[in-house]
Amino acid sequence: EGFQAAPKLLKILRLIRLIKLTRVLRLQKMNAVINKVLPVTFVQLVKMAVFVMLLAHYVACGFYFVAVLAQEDGNGTWIENYTSQHNPVEEYSTSYLYVMTVYWAFTTITTVGYGDIIPVRQAERVYAVCAMYLGVATMSAVTGKLTAILAQFNQNENIARQR
Repeated sequence: EGFQAAPKLLKILRLIRLIKLTRVLRLQKMNAVINKVLPVTFVQLVKMAVFVMLLAHYVACGFYFVAVLAQEDGNGTWIENYTSQHNPVEEYSTSYLYVMTVYWAFTTITTVGYGDIIPVRQAERVYAVCAMYLGVATMSAVTGKLTAILAQFNQNENIARQR
């Protein structure tokens, strides 16, 4: 009985592999169409921009999360520090605070750091240091990738001129 079921199992496994293969081929076809329609450099730039935006989103959510956790013991956080200079914290919507944290994340990741939103608690400072380290690594990689893209673009332009 067990030996008779083996061919059926092999057929099912082959069918699953065939389905996966068609999916991969479809993705390759779509990638080829995108590369024909859009220049490769543009696609690379969009991918980098999306990556940086997603990174800023996650760093911002983490910064807000650390503040909310630290807020539970009643001591001040960056939220209370910022809102005490402007309006009471109750007057700010969640979307406004999200924009504030994304702003903080971008200024931290890009190492600009204006200083208008500052970590107050020790946990916030530790998180900020980690975000700075992540930002330096990310911006170094982005700068290197941009340099490589521009070098390739210039090389392609020079080859086109020589023809």
